[in-house]
Amino acid sequence: MNEVLIVSFRSRTLVMAFQRALREKKIVCSVISTPAAIAQGCGLSVLVNPVDWGQVRALLKEPRFSGFAGAYLASADGSRIIDKWG
Repeated sequence: MNEVLIVSFRSRTLVMAFQRALREKKIVCSVISTPAAIAQGCGLSVLVNPVDWGQVRALLKEPRFSGFAGAYLASADGSRIIDKWG
């Protein structure tokens, strides 16, 4: 089963800033509507490959991303949450 990492924030501004920060580090990501299974944050999330979790976690520790709501390991379609961090 393919899995994805979904990172949610409390504001859309932070979602966009996080996406920019990831792209600056050459990490492939995209902004998605937060899946209903998560139902937390501002309604948008950043989708990332789970293999990039180490770099994602390092960015989330920066004060500018203090509005981080949670990171979720989910099924590829976002319908099932496998694990949660944050």
